Amino acid sequence: MTQNVPKLRRTMRRGKAAVGSSKSSVQRAIARLVFYVLTVVLSSRLSQLFANTPPGTRCADKTRQALAFEQLRTQRTHIIVYAGGYFEIFETLSFVQIVLQWSPPIQERLRTWLAEPLSQMQKRE
Repeated sequence: MTQNVPKLRRTMRRGKAAVGSSKSSVQRAIARLVFYVLTVVLSSRLSQLFANTPPGTRCADKTRQALAFEQLRTQRTHIIVYAGGYFEIFETLSFVQIVLQWSPPIQERLRTWLAEPLSQMQKRE
């Protein structure tokens, strides 16, 4: 009987570890689900907001394929800039022009901030 006690303890530890890992997998699944729902809701709200802007009204009656073709033809793209609870939709070239007008210290801070994400993107490519 006393010889089986260490085996029983090991078995109980394994069982607790299995239960703990299943809890964390359930928590991950819930987090993924919450992230998915929030992403869908946010994209829906942004889509509704975009529809109320001048560029959005131009796109209202077009299919995604027609919009992509027009974008290829005109080379005009748009970017959504979100900061501090506010957002704005810019034509990409207009936004780049705004960024180029920023003072050199601010541009340098932006370069520093973008360095890591850009290097990770280059590694993937």
